[in-house]
Amino acid sequence: MSPGETLDGRDRGVAAVVDGGAKHREAARRLARAFDAHLDRENLADCSRVVVHETRSSRYEYVDGVHYVTGVDDAVRDRIEAFVDARDLEVVMDGHVGFAFRHSRPRGPADAHVAGAVVALAFDATFTDLDDVVEVVDGATEISWTELDARPA
Repeated sequence: MSPGETLDGRDRGVAAVVDGGAKHREAARRLARAFDAHLDRENLADCSRVVVHETRSSRYEYVDGVHYVTGVDDAVRDRIEAFVDARDLEVVMDGHVGFAFRHSRPRGPADAHVAGAVVALAFDATFTDLDDVVEVVDGATEISWTELDARPA
């Protein structure tokens, strides 16, 4: 998903067939559902979070409406900070370990759009490159984005 593209936007022409536009949109919608499910939880546990993307050294999580990126190099961090600044998102934390930001009012679809940009900027990936997005509800419960609402991936 490109910055500025909406989840309901439709690809046009041959490019949609060639680049897997339908799979991309479905993955974006699935991520929005995961974010909405997380935001709708009552009494979030202290460790509750959605792990969007993780590598050996870096991680991108969504915690109660806050996007949190850790372990990225300075060039990646600069790109994310520029994106946040250009979209007038609120910086929640800017520390040595990570960078956190949010919309004024968290919403699954809007935050999924932000996640698409962050995944592209930080990890050179798209929604369809995400193997699994997991909500860690508490110490004993994890929910994959493929298990939401009994809908297939």
